[in-house]
Amino acid sequence: PGGVKMQAVENLKPISATDHSRGNPAAPLKMVEYSDLQCPFCKLFHQSMLSLYPEYIDGGKVFWVYRHFPLVTIHENAQGLAIASECAFKQKGEEGFWKIVNGVFGDTAQKYDMTKLPTLAKDSGLNVSKFVKCAANKETASIVDSDALDAAKMGINGTPYAVIIAPSGKTFPINQAYSPNDLRAIFDALATQ
Repeated sequence: PGGVKMQAVENLKPISATDHSRGNPAAPLKMVEYSDLQCPFCKLFHQSMLSLYPEYIDGGKVFWVYRHFPLVTIHENAQGLAIASECAFKQKGEEGFWKIVNGVFGDTAQKYDMTKLPTLAKDSGLNVSKFVKCAANKETASIVDSDALDAAKMGINGTPYAVIIAPSGKTFPINQAYSPNDLRAIFDALATQ
């Protein structure tokens, strides 16, 4: 479905406890997503995932792993947004991280305004001064850089890029934003692979 074909993915770092994730790690499907918080197609992909969240993530069908791949040559805020999301994680763990990611992707503007981050941090229950200091000092840049290096080793050159790992261990890379219905069809078809 959706043009998705089985393909060996070289240099995909194994999923670990240090990854940002949602859902049950024992779910039959695992999806490792590389995303850019300033990418409009990543935003569409993220919104599709959120609409499928109750059935597929909470429902135990898909384990969703999120990794950073800021396209710094075309998105001037991508690195800063990724660093900020990691600053949120530093304070509030997965809850803080996902609130920032969801907030950035939930913004209606085409390009996220970095000056909105302190308000988003406050709305997410973070200590705003610690968050701003962490982001300004790029305290979490090494985490973002590590994800981006892994993406580069895999040969990824755009976002969104995700690898769906079927129950058999076969890998199915996808590299575009899918509608919720198309993503549902892909997940349903790959659940038996």
